[in-house]
Amino acid sequence: MTNPYICPGCLKPYERTPANFFKRTRSADGLESRCKTCRSAYFRAQYQADREKRHSANRRWRKAHPDRLKVYSRRWYAKCKLKRLARILERET
Repeated sequence: MTNPYICPGCLKPYERTPANFFKRTRSADGLESRCKTCRSAYFRAQYQADREKRHSANRRWRKAHPDRLKVYSRRWYAKCKLKRLARILERET
C-alpha cells in the first residue's frame, strides 16, 4: 500500500480507492473522508437516535398526502410484482 490514507473516524490506514471509501462528487478526489465502515456506523447510529422523529415525520407525510402515497404504492407493487412471481416460481420448481 503506497501512501496510505488514515481514516479520521477509526484511525486505520486504508488505500484511497472506491473499494474502501464511498463516492462523493464534492471532494477533490471524489471520495468520502471516512472509510465505509465508519460512515455506515455513523449513519446507523444517527438513524437509531432519530428513529421516532423519522417515523413520526413519515406518518405525518402519509396522512397529509394519501393520494401521492396511493400512486407510489401502486407503482411499487407493479414494479415488484414480477420479482415476487419469479421468486414464487423458483420455490415451486
